[in-house]
Amino acid sequence: MVQSPDAVCEDILLIILEKCNEIANGDRESEESVRLSQNSKIVQYTLCSEILKRLIYTIGMFALRELIFLDTNVYHNMKYRQELKNMKKNVVNGRANKSISSPALDTSASNALKRMADPDEEALVGPTAEDNIAEVITYIYEEVLLFKSQSFLKKFTSCITHICRNPAIYNDDELQQTTIITLIRLMCVSSKFCESNLGLLMNILSGTKKSSLKCNIIIGVADLTFRSPNVTEPWAGQIYSNLHDTNLQVRMTTVKMLSYLIMHEMIRVKGQVSDLALRLVDENEDIRTCTEEFFKEIATKSTMLYNVMPDIISRLSDSTLNLEEEKYRTIMR
Repeated sequence: MVQSPDAVCEDILLIILEKCNEIANGDRESEESVRLSQNSKIVQYTLCSEILKRLIYTIGMFALRELIFLDTNVYHNMKYRQELKNMKKNVVNGRANKSISSPALDTSASNALKRMADPDEEALVGPTAEDNIAEVITYIYEEVLLFKSQSFLKKFTSCITHICRNPAIYNDDELQQTTIITLIRLMCVSSKFCESNLGLLMNILSGTKKSSLKCNIIIGVADLTFRSPNVTEPWAGQIYSNLHDTNLQVRMTTVKMLSYLIMHEMIRVKGQVSDLALRLVDENEDIRTCTEEFFKEIATKSTMLYNVMPDIISRLSDSTLNLEEEKYRTIMR
């Protein structure tokens, strides 16, 4: 409903920071306090965990909505503006044209690009072709939102990674969960930021004993795979390893996420799919059913399963796996 929703969000976050500053400098005490440091100019706040959780959650949602705003509103409106130009040219040339329905933010699209794009890249603003529109928006994702000094979100990236790296200092479970989800949302914005922080995220996944946190990270990695498949591909093995987790919910989440990604051809089917095949004899009936549905569906879609059958047979026949013969027969059947 506004011309510049991203600018409005920045104003809201500035107000929140001012309130945080008032709280930090006031007489309010909290048994559980955390210290927030911004990069470049170091500003330290001592805030109770509840307030910091809300601040970090808001930052994550701002990043996510910024991404959606660029991906949908700005992109579609810039396309619409280009279609209008083309329509006017065609009218001048005496051709008949279909009317184009106007999207909601046609006047703000180019302004959004001008606000976010680097001044040196002004030549890219106001593109005349669809490819150029996508190029400018990709440039904003990758180089501006989380990296340029004038970017509002950049002020918080180091704070968020710092909290994620130090669970012993910031030992509130909900704070850790909120911060990790916000980290994933920031990683969705930029493949460059995703690549530099994916190792941290995977270390948290392998190191935590909290099943709810594991499930959230697995779901988050699936989202990241849709955004940056080439970045997440080398880490596929670590996701597959969660198929052997002792927690039922973690195994089920992993089965669902891997099934979804494979069916949408976001990850390549390799010999690791044998770990997924093992869930056909899982102790839990729901997991067995979910896995069986996946293999039935993939068998009707393509021949990809047949290409990795030798790897599956080799893996399941490995004596170190100690797979019972009856379970082996069930899987093969």
